[in-house]
Amino acid sequence: MRRELKNIWEFVKNHFKNRVRTKKFLIWVIITPMLLIGFLNLIGGEDEIDAKIAVLDEDRSEISNLTMSLIRSEDRLDMREVGGFQEGIDMLKDGDVDAFFVIPEDFSDKWSDIRNDSEYHDTIALDVYHLRGAQEDLIRTILKGVTADINEFVLGEDMEKPVELVSRPLDLGERDWSYTDLLLPSGMMIVILQSGFFASSDNASALTEAMLDKRLGMSPVSSIYPISGMIIMDALFTTLAGLIALVSGLALFQIALPPLKFLLMIPLIFSSSLLFSYMGNCIGKLSSDRAATQGLSSMVVFPLVFFSQAYLFSTMFPDYVILISKFLPIYPAADVFKNLLISSPSISYVGIRLGQSFIWLIGVLIIFIYLYRD
Repeated sequence: MRRELKNIWEFVKNHFKNRVRTKKFLIWVIITPMLLIGFLNLIGGEDEIDAKIAVLDEDRSEISNLTMSLIRSEDRLDMREVGGFQEGIDMLKDGDVDAFFVIPEDFSDKWSDIRNDSEYHDTIALDVYHLRGAQEDLIRTILKGVTADINEFVLGEDMEKPVELVSRPLDLGERDWSYTDLLLPSGMMIVILQSGFFASSDNASALTEAMLDKRLGMSPVSSIYPISGMIIMDALFTTLAGLIALVSGLALFQIALPPLKFLLMIPLIFSSSLLFSYMGNCIGKLSSDRAATQGLSSMVVFPLVFFSQAYLFSTMFPDYVILISKFLPIYPAADVFKNLLISSPSISYVGIRLGQSFIWLIGVLIIFIYLYRD
């Protein structure tokens, strides 16, 4: 066993030297993650996405019906009417909506007071409940536009605007976050998947073309060990690319990640890198040449990239597609990254997801050993 481990270590060192000498590979590992995360940050913009909002009409008057109509007409809002205050709060806490808007029961009475005496009147306060950081700027901006439309429609352009929004954030004990932050775990998974898969598959096909895999098979030590050494080195480079993507994303998205969560992400990134590197090597081994390897790798990588979209995944696809995605090798790490970013998952939860990745790794290792059996 000592000889096998020494053999793995020698190939790890040699493969490291070969990779470092290749400038294009270093650009792929270092520059590409930063460019990808920067691009995702650019398209994320300023949270200009649709928001779901629950509305409680306690007044049930002509004016409140007008307000409801104006909210429905706002393209960026998906309005859901609720029958009670607690129902709206529960929907907000459960994540079914992004904000809860309350039209008070004295809404129409105050409008009557304003019409009768436009100079002396009470301000009409409309409460907006939301989670801290969860699209609150976007929601307030949209609803302010709605209240401005109400003022102008009812009172005219020249009169004082009495309606005010009262922001009432709910603190559930989690850090502030916005929906564009979910682009970061998606981008990280794309970097890890592509870096591990393409680098390792290309390396395997290059060995096959040069018939070096057969020469390794003739050595006293099984070719499984030296090839594993090369895969481990590729996984370490992929881990570096993933960490660069993570650090770049934290800076660009202005996310404050606690040190413990950052440290917890490192083994998750490495385990995913190792899994995808072994998968890529198996694809390269099955390919006839390097051109075929790129085609087969793309057939596997790009569907998985599609399922890495933690950003809007739950609303984009039907239930059966979401169910299938949970059994794919990219899901465990992507789900953990997302939850570490926006909440505080339990150790048991993280352990279960790591266990899922480990099961995938065992399955891929069995295939790898079968392909390189002497």
